[in-house]
Amino acid sequence: VDAVKGTSLAHPGSATDSSKSSSGKPKRTPSPLRKVRAEMNKSHNSDPSLNQISRGSPTLGFRPRSLTFSFTSRYRSRRRRMSLGCRSCDKSSSITHSTQLSFLDFVDLFKSFGLRCRKDLKDLFDQMSSTKKPHVEEAAASVDIPSQAPTSDNICSITRITPQDLKLESQQRHKICDALAVSSIISNCAGVDTSHSSYLTPLEIHDFLVNFQEEHLDQEEIAELVRKFEPDPAMRSRCFMSFEGFARMLMDKNNYAHTYEKSHYLDEDMDHPLPHYYIASSHNTYLTGHQLKGESSIELYSQVLLMGCRCVELDCWDGEDGSPIIYHGHTLTTKISFKGVVEAINRSAFVTSPYPIILSIENHCSLPQQQKMAQIFLSVFGDKLVTDFLFDTDFLDDPQLPSPNQLKYKILIKNKKLKDNESLAAAKK
Repeated sequence: VDAVKGTSLAHPGSATDSSKSSSGKPKRTPSPLRKVRAEMNKSHNSDPSLNQISRGSPTLGFRPRSLTFSFTSRYRSRRRRMSLGCRSCDKSSSITHSTQLSFLDFVDLFKSFGLRCRKDLKDLFDQMSSTKKPHVEEAAASVDIPSQAPTSDNICSITRITPQDLKLESQQRHKICDALAVSSIISNCAGVDTSHSSYLTPLEIHDFLVNFQEEHLDQEEIAELVRKFEPDPAMRSRCFMSFEGFARMLMDKNNYAHTYEKSHYLDEDMDHPLPHYYIASSHNTYLTGHQLKGESSIELYSQVLLMGCRCVELDCWDGEDGSPIIYHGHTLTTKISFKGVVEAINRSAFVTSPYPIILSIENHCSLPQQQKMAQIFLSVFGDKLVTDFLFDTDFLDDPQLPSPNQLKYKILIKNKKLKDNESLAAAKK
């Protein structure tokens, strides 16, 4: 902040000029940088909105500090350097010191961490792969695969080769991301694959697909797989597949065991026993954020049920006032009322779906507060709560759980029971 001491801002250089002349020192020739600064100061000084001085004592007047050339240039150059793909930046703006990631940087990091966590796939790949060095003869006889044309569907694909992956800077960034992932994964890391040390030939790919996947593909279809998933250009040109290409192929959406987006249930398909179905479930339903110091919320139970979730979790602990509470035990997360959660579940349970709700109880309460939990369940849920066998088949020697259709608009409690000796000892206490 520049203090104005009785001088007019219309002539900011007058005081300085007089001091220089009185000192007798020769004037310095202004450098190009000083000329730029002077021009910027002139533009600010000519702006009346920046030169309004508070009336009264002249010592209280001030004007905003101008954005100098050095400040703006440093800021812009720093913004340009904050990228994982920058190869000529100093230590302060390298990948390990960067404070910002572009979207493509994040995609590359996500790919690397997802791949290096799959030691199970690496072990499977090592069983099938060759370790010999590829010869020129093999390369000449293999299928040459052209690069993939860019499309809006695959520009940011996690598993498939995209036009972005073919760029040199992307390959360099990919190596850095791999190194970060390997150094960050403490156990069960798949390691960094060197691509050329081991690989799958077209014949080995065919054998794997037949023996493990029960798929029968011809040579052209295998070449298409290599073109989609193999990131190494040299391997791709020989129709060989490295571990990374192999893992990408298995993690691709075409190999999902269950494709949720395409599953549409019919009411007549809901007559099988309950264990025959995938059930949309929520873990630590009450948490809004951090699992050690985050906020707990009653409303989250309503939200997840309205989104179609059919199984929610309740971590139950003794409350200081004698009423049970829900929170992430032995952490700094906030605590919410058990009764409030049960009432929220009752309001939202069957708004979007008639199929049964499962309450997964993680029970840490004492017997007196467990009795209060039971009273709350009965008073809030009423007839919706399943408390006894429902059908004659439940009494058979080999009973089965009821079907979703049989349990429509019902609420089930999933909780560990006390053993007979434990319940007797607890009753004596």
